[in-house]
Amino acid sequence: MAFQKTLTAEPQSRPRADAAARPAPRTAGRTPQGRPAVARESATAEPQGHTPTLAACFLHFDVSFMLWVLLGALGVYIAEGLALGPSEKAMVVAIPILSGSLLRVPLGLLSDRFGGKKVGTIMLICLYGPLTLGWLSGDSLNDLMAIGALLGVAGASFAVALPLASRWYPPEKQGLAMGIAAAGNSGTVVTNLIAPRLAASIGWQGVMAVAMIPLTIALIVFVLLAKDSPRRGPRPGMAQYLRALRERDLWSFCLLYSVTFGGYVGLGSFLPLMLRDQYQVTPVTAGLLTALVAGIGSLSRPAGGIIADRVGGAPLLSMLLGVIAVAYAACATLPTLPVIVTVIAVRSPAVTGVTWYWSRSISGRKLPRPT
Repeated sequence: MAFQKTLTAEPQSRPRADAAARPAPRTAGRTPQGRPAVARESATAEPQGHTPTLAACFLHFDVSFMLWVLLGALGVYIAEGLALGPSEKAMVVAIPILSGSLLRVPLGLLSDRFGGKKVGTIMLICLYGPLTLGWLSGDSLNDLMAIGALLGVAGASFAVALPLASRWYPPEKQGLAMGIAAAGNSGTVVTNLIAPRLAASIGWQGVMAVAMIPLTIALIVFVLLAKDSPRRGPRPGMAQYLRALRERDLWSFCLLYSVTFGGYVGLGSFLPLMLRDQYQVTPVTAGLLTALVAGIGSLSRPAGGIIADRVGGAPLLSMLLGVIAVAYAACATLPTLPVIVTVIAVRSPAVTGVTWYWSRSISGRKLPRPT
């Protein structure tokens, strides 16, 4: 009888044991306790930012900008060491700027396709080439042309570091993220403050060797901290790129930015040579004055954007372009040193900020958002 009771009781107890052993079935999107599941959703949620990547992109852009204008900051020592003529001085300074402008397009495309971290890392590695060439050679104009062309890779950091940082943030915060990363153009200030002083002690070729130290730091930080955003849409095809080229605003922005930001970079690179040749200042003083101008341009850049937000970018920029023309005409008369430095310092920052914010606001309305 006891055995029969056990047999009859076992089927009733086994389901309870099995039920205790098995986890309760999950409903879609809910935990066993009935709460909404958020773990899986968080993996695909809209990224709200990534401070390590933002910091790494700032450093990438800052060091790249330092190296991009390095020949300009050392231009006085290079020109005097190799007895360069006026046109040769201008060529040495202009080659990195031109090369960097042209390389932004292909490197930006590669960044879209393979990811900003991979492309940005390779860019930093490539910069050891021109620095090594300048350190160990750099004794002829042809060497300087090659160094300048290769240093143009640093100028293309703009097209890789800024999108890498901004894609981590929602659209309403991407402007802030790009603004923080773009503050790396303060590298112009650092180079013009430090490079001439170092060159006076160890020579301009020695400065090329020392420049590998911040480059190595930036490379290590970028490899360790930077990450590609999980927000990656479908890769754009060639037809989409060609469609963007048909936007008239795109060409307008290129023209305006070539005058505003291009003028900022071009003047910042050539200013030490001009101050040395026309005003006979020492190379260190030329570097200090150039750093002053570049620093004002970097720090007061947001002011142009704030004013543009209040009164409108297009009318304000139209007025300021006239101011640029007057400023250039005044500089052409070669006024006294304090006057010309003041004119150049006042001319660049607000105009660059207006162009930056206005072009971004227009493109944000008319062109597809970055993915």
